Amino acid sequence: MAFRRITLQELGEERASEEARFVGVYEHIYRGNPFGKAGFGAHHVVLAYELSLKAGASSLPAEQHAAYAWKTEAQILSSSTVHENTKKYFR
Repeated sequence: MAFRRITLQELGEERASEEARFVGVYEHIYRGNPFGKAGFGAHHVVLAYELSLKAGASSLPAEQHAAYAWKTEAQILSSSTVHENTKKYFR
């Protein structure tokens, strides 16, 4: 149910986890935290999945993301604007 809810919110279409390929588990550790309090950071554990989409970037929801961009793996890894935690998925 969570996978279906997340894909609907993030991709604009509900998808089942059985349709996806599991990529791996990733950790993202941040010095700051979402509460803005001093003394502790944030630790995110990400379960990464890969899905094939029929839709183009123009049809993806804009509620959570200001912009989308389609890039090759080489473009992602060489970009100075792609966050290091995103690059981890392609290394």
